[in-house]
Amino acid sequence: MKIKFLDNMKAQNKERIAIAMIGILIFYHILKLYNFTLGNDLYSTSDFLNSFNKDFPVSFVMIMQNIFRGIIIVSLVTIFLKRKEGLVGMWAGIIALVTLQFILASSSNHEMIQTLYSDLKPLKGIIFPTFITFFYQYIGYKKQNQLNELKTY
Repeated sequence: MKIKFLDNMKAQNKERIAIAMIGILIFYHILKLYNFTLGNDLYSTSDFLNSFNKDFPVSFVMIMQNIFRGIIIVSLVTIFLKRKEGLVGMWAGIIALVTLQFILASSSNHEMIQTLYSDLKPLKGIIFPTFITFFYQYIGYKKQNQLNELKTY
């Protein structure tokens, strides 16, 4: 399936969009890690922590979320460096993070968690990665074109 307006877009613009999305996601996940560790985050309040069943490992899930955020950040940097392993790592981290958000929503009775992670809301986290994957081939396209021109001489 072809998207007509994307076919007409210049490769340089596609590269800019991909790099902008990578930058936004890196900033977002670093900010979330900062808020969790050093800031006033919803997840560190006692009201939030007490909203789960006694046998639910809240701290383990929160630590895993932060580990997955770290994986996503490292993967986005490797995508920027035009390494294919970055795409695999990004998708693994995103899928794991979205899965954990569904688990959090289903295990908590906290009103804020129910509004943030209820229904299909965690799936909005796959929008930017989808575009990054689609535009991946255009990242560093100038460098690739220059290398191809050198090979032809």
